[in-house]
Amino acid sequence: MSINSMSIVIRLFVVIALLLTATPVLAQDDTHTISFDGFRFAFTEAVASQVTVQHYPGGAPDIGPGGADAPHLRFELSHVSRDPMPAAPPPVVGDVRVYQIADMAGYEGYAERVEQLKALLAARPDLQPYEVVVENLTENTLPFLPILPAGQLLRARAEYVDTPAVSGISYLVVYRLDVSPLLSNDFMWTFQGLSADGSRYVSATLRLSTSLFPAEVSGDFDWVNWTQEQWIAAFNEGIATLNAARPSDFGPSLDDLAAMVNSFAFSD
Repeated sequence: MSINSMSIVIRLFVVIALLLTATPVLAQDDTHTISFDGFRFAFTEAVASQVTVQHYPGGAPDIGPGGADAPHLRFELSHVSRDPMPAAPPPVVGDVRVYQIADMAGYEGYAERVEQLKALLAARPDLQPYEVVVENLTENTLPFLPILPAGQLLRARAEYVDTPAVSGISYLVVYRLDVSPLLSNDFMWTFQGLSADGSRYVSATLRLSTSLFPAEVSGDFDWVNWTQEQWIAAFNEGIATLNAARPSDFGPSLDDLAAMVNSFAFSD
């Protein structure tokens, strides 16, 4: 096998399941820490109990947006199954990706996302206008990597985050290909940030659970008359619900996720 073919998939599979070292970073008994290749962070058991570390070499840039991700260091987060002989690996609930910005060259849309984030962090505009759904769904999107093959339908609870290691924004987001009613499993929390030295881009994303929205669309929902005005109004009402919620209304708690970002650190 040639070096090039070997580099197509370079998976280290460093899996830490319930063996992660307790750390004083968050001063909690159920807090775990992982450190690999110059990046370290901590998280609670509610966030994850298993981590798989992967050096992703990057897909072919000519595939286009949504089809190829730039090279990065990825920490996949999941929960260990209680079944001693699980039928399948535990589903990934989220990940933390660390990109070298220099490695993004040639990947369509990546430089634009980085520049958009840099501009937001430099000017610090009010993020509330980004939390309004309008007819053109691409008008007020917030930076997000990797580029997904779906639309950024709405954003909520957007705020700036600054720590000694990173500066960025965190927010709740829905990526979907349709505008059907919002459901409880639609929401993701994300942090999109830059390292203090400006050389790296950190993307953290976790899927949320919440009882603020129904688990499925009602059987008597009127799909035929679901107009543009109605779904825009419903999405904006959903944003108001998300913004008024408590951090503990989500699983994992938004406080746990904020603490994870506060623990990000680089050692090189």
